[in-house]
Amino acid sequence: SDATVKIWDVETGAKVWTSRTHDGKDGCICKQGYPVTVNDECKVTRHAAKVCAVAFSPSGKLFISGSDNVMIWDAKTFSHVRTLPGHSKSVAFSPDSKRVVSGSNCGLITIWTVNGDKVCTMQHDRCAPYCNMCVYSVAFSPDAAGKWIVSGASDNLVKIWNAKTGKEIRTLTGHSKLVTSVAFLAGGKQVVSGSHDALVKIWDAEIEPEAQVHDETATSPAFSEDEKRFISNIKVSSIVGMR
Repeated sequence: SDATVKIWDVETGAKVWTSRTHDGKDGCICKQGYPVTVNDECKVTRHAAKVCAVAFSPSGKLFISGSDNVMIWDAKTFSHVRTLPGHSKSVAFSPDSKRVVSGSNCGLITIWTVNGDKVCTMQHDRCAPYCNMCVYSVAFSPDAAGKWIVSGASDNLVKIWNAKTGKEIRTLTGHSKLVTSVAFLAGGKQVVSGSHDALVKIWDAEIEPEAQVHDETATSPAFSEDEKRFISNIKVSSIVGMR
């Protein structure tokens, strides 16, 4: 909530780097982390609101942060590379590290190239961008081309999109509360979703949930490398029927 991005050493736990914030210097006048007035340099290199999402590129050369805008950073020098406009609640890189996707707090999903070109924009709900609906999680499919996007939002829905055209391919219904986390299985034929309804759902190509577990809020599922287990913020479970 301090509007910064931090890099940590996973072995020592030491803080390696912290992004700059609006601090009243260089012509900036700030209030509780939100700028009242900012100069041009601050507009493009510093977040002005809490950072909701971060992700490293698969290549390891870049990382991205989502806040009042989307920022791309050099993972070696920690220097600012590019700012993409628009509020963001979730971010992800494509498998080839050439595109990024961001989900906003007004129901919009945007795909960009890392060079800053907008590929397409999708609306998660018909009322977007006028309603207060958050896209809490987005992810590319794991195929080399990153052909699909999966998203989860506060409308309780999981949606699959064409990452090139922005066309909605499929809507998965079944959660009764907001969907806070989504991910593709490594083969790209199944997705997993976590929701505030205390369920984790595995969806197959026929849009039927294969597994439901948990009796508490499930917010961050992820698959093991052998694809035979997944983990959420509560416990690890085996997925019956998966090979």
